Amino acid sequence: MHDEATEKTSRKAKIWVCRSGVNGIFEEFFLSNSVAGFAIGKTINYKPDDDYKALYRNLLPYFDEEKKPSLTISRIFTIANKVSVGDIVLMPRHNAKKQYSVGIITGSCVYEPSGVLSFYRKVSWRNTIDKASLDKPTCNSLGSLLTLFEVHCSNSSYDLIVKSVGNI
Repeated sequence: MHDEATEKTSRKAKIWVCRSGVNGIFEEFFLSNSVAGFAIGKTINYKPDDDYKALYRNLLPYFDEEKKPSLTISRIFTIANKVSVGDIVLMPRHNAKKQYSVGIITGSCVYEPSGVLSFYRKVSWRNTIDKASLDKPTCNSLGSLLTLFEVHCSNSSYDLIVKSVGNI
């Protein structure tokens, strides 16, 4: 018998995709430094305790020249407040089309204004997975153009991804 409560508790770890920059520019950096994140190209007045509205108010002046500053601000809020230690991250492989590196988030959000990545989390990269091994609805969920987003996947794809990282 299918029990929705059991399904929810068995799906503790969220699954995220974090793209490695235009043309995979940060792909090797992610893997060799055990990180996932993004660069924003400027120093900002970031306060990690801000809720989304406060973060938006504080950061909007830094991004007002962008066409859609809310995308950058949302990305910052997501990596800092929604992604958690123990969650799973997929990184599309630029050099190995239709493959994803799979890892587990192991650290809290770091803001390094002068670093290669402005915002990142430590990751234990564990494996790779072929996109073809995932079902169609999950593959469709992976098609977002966002830099960082949560993946909505079927139970079978979730189980396959979790199995690929080993014990979490």
